Amino acid sequence: MYNPIHTLLNTLVSSSRNRRAPLVNRLVALIICGATMALGLIPQAKAQMNVPALSQRDGRWASHQLGRNVPSSTLGNRGCAVTCIAMERSYFYGSLIDPAYMNDWLLSNGGFYNDLVIFSAVRGFAGSRDYSRTAADLNYINTLLDHGYLVIAMTYFPPSRTTTHFVLITGHSGYTYYINDPWTGYKTTFNSQYGDPGRWIYSINYFH
Repeated sequence: MYNPIHTLLNTLVSSSRNRRAPLVNRLVALIICGATMALGLIPQAKAQMNVPALSQRDGRWASHQLGRNVPSSTLGNRGCAVTCIAMERSYFYGSLIDPAYMNDWLLSNGGFYNDLVIFSAVRGFAGSRDYSRTAADLNYINTLLDHGYLVIAMTYFPPSRTTTHFVLITGHSGYTYYINDPWTGYKTTFNSQYGDPGRWIYSINYFH
């Protein structure tokens, strides 16, 4: 559903990625966001999906080799994407799939380029969107969640924002996003851990 207020907000958030953008853009964005919430214009999720939470650093698989050809890469230090896939597949299959099994399945089914996951090789893959040059389309993400898709989002670890990280979005309340974070194995929100989703979600891959 088209939301003109959020479209304007997305535009302002996108411009705020430029450090030289006028401060007024950020202030106006905050005012619009507050007014949007006060007027009840933010769409609400139909449900938050009850997805099992897994940690890539769990001792049962943390030392497992990630992908191929990069000996220093393990599930523990770089396996966030694989762990997200293991969680979403566990939800849709109805039984627990651990990250080590998921890693090995991907190896056998064209799911890696060295230690980088090829999401389109995963069963249930439905599409992807790149937001590296624009603000994330939160209305689109909400629609996916409301229709039962699980969304793997790429972001950057704060505060340095130099290391990429993947989290699994399981639902939303307006523009607050519930996530399973594979780094900790906790269920939390994207907003509290990684900041403004419009600014800090850089790509998504979604599954059913």
